[in-house]
Amino acid sequence: MLAIIAAAMVLTTVVGGLISAFSIEARHGLHDPTLDQSTPTRRPTPAWRQWS
Repeated sequence: MLAIIAAAMVLTTVVGGLISAFSIEARHGLHDPTLDQSTPTRRPTPAWRQWS
């Protein structure tokens, strides 16, 4: 009985970790589905940089 509870806890922890890792990747754009774009995207220049 204890082994079943321990296995369920380990499985829950692993699944939770995977979900967290993939959500962090998706939030920060690390998992880009468009692999054919080899050129990096440029961010627009901040307004304070344009004025100086």
